[in-house]
Amino acid sequence: TAWLKNISVTIDGKVRKVANKSIQIIAEKQKAKDVFLVAEIDHDKVYVGQGFTINYYLYFNRTRVAVDGYRSDKDPSFANIIKRFTHLRNNEPREPIEIDGVPYFRIKQFSLRAFAESPGFVDLGPMTIEIEYRTADYGPRYRKKLTSTREKIAILPLPAGAPNSFTGLVGEHQIEIGQ
Repeated sequence: TAWLKNISVTIDGKVRKVANKSIQIIAEKQKAKDVFLVAEIDHDKVYVGQGFTINYYLYFNRTRVAVDGYRSDKDPSFANIIKRFTHLRNNEPREPIEIDGVPYFRIKQFSLRAFAESPGFVDLGPMTIEIEYRTADYGPRYRKKLTSTREKIAILPLPAGAPNSFTGLVGEHQIEIGQ
């Protein structure tokens, strides 16, 4: 363990002390589990009213595990956001991907388009699913509950001094105009 101590930060000319932080140092990178559930957010911070997407995926190592079935045990909860679009498990395809050279499948379990109503942090609750899987083609079937981590997203207040013509469009945008 390494420690960062006596941290001070200068913000707007004011010096602020920050709590000591510890960092775990490991000998080698941890390998991904054979089966896990994760929440993926398309932004780490947004403005009030700006949309963001949350996807919950089931990942499994396709060379070591065969997932035969899965069902939601507890859907995630969301506080202080407006939900515009929800997608719940409708026979999603198995998407092949690689993590550090290891072949995985991922299957979308839950998807949500959301808009925050007030500045601060929004707590994106964890999701829990129960899976049925095998570790050999004709081997026994096992059941396991998986829970994703709890995620948070920072919601920034709208910038001050908006013109009278402001309609609520916020965030970073890129526009390309062709000839």
